[in-house]
Amino acid sequence: MKKASTKFHKLYSPNSYPPDLEMAKQHQLANKVGMISDLKDFCACCGKPVNKTTVPMSIPRKELGFLGPLFPLYFKYLLYCILICCLLFVINIYSLVNNYNGKGCE
Repeated sequence: MKKASTKFHKLYSPNSYPPDLEMAKQHQLANKVGMISDLKDFCACCGKPVNKTTVPMSIPRKELGFLGPLFPLYFKYLLYCILICCLLFVINIYSLVNNYNGKGCE
């Protein structure tokens, strides 16, 4: 006798004890950062798509727009902050050398 495999969607209950680990793993996959590959499976509690592909580290900043408009701006801001810190360090090398070699406290 063969049992028919039926796949049914569980109802989400936030106060269930013990918690449903299978549903928690599905929620983890739904909240993972990535590009949506297909719209077949959805999380039962938040309704986000589960199947996502990971974003490579070598992706250009402009292509991160699918995450929201602030992601490309944040990385551009971060780049400018690093450039300003490097520029300030280069400008202050002369002062650092003079203070290290100076004899002002004798």
